[in-house]
Amino acid sequence: SDYIPYTKFSADKTVFCGETPETQFTDFSAYEPTNWEWEFTPNTVTFLDGTNENSQNPKVHFEEQTNYTVSLRTSNINGNHTTIKENYIRFSEHPSAGFSHEANGLTVSFTDESENAESYLWNFGDGNYSDDQNPVHTYSDEGTRYVFQKVSNICGNNTSSQIVSVILT
Repeated sequence: SDYIPYTKFSADKTVFCGETPETQFTDFSAYEPTNWEWEFTPNTVTFLDGTNENSQNPKVHFEEQTNYTVSLRTSNINGNHTTIKENYIRFSEHPSAGFSHEANGLTVSFTDESENAESYLWNFGDGNYSDDQNPVHTYSDEGTRYVFQKVSNICGNNTSSQIVSVILT
């Protein structure tokens, strides 16, 4: 080939939710590279199964539960090309929903008590919704409502519900 390589790669797993943090990288670069230079930031990885930073398809164990940026530089006799994937490897834990509430007349203040949540969806039981972390909602009339909080992150989602009584005093 008369071209410099065009670097492309993937990993069989990029999100870890508590399981063993190991993944297989696969090089899909075009134009016949002959050399590979893998770089991980932070540089706290262990190469597995006899692979190393110059393997075409390394297997890697991540030693920290943090986001990793992955860079691959491929080269051949014609030159080199680098592809960088920011925060390509990510760690989290499954979210756990939970909340408390305080009513003051028709207005209810909701306080998020979830863990590991990145996004929120509240169903106030009256046809209204919010994606705020700690919403305040005013109901149009008295009554008992089932309120649902759904929390999500890269590892999944979880739901919690409570009965909320709204009474004018």
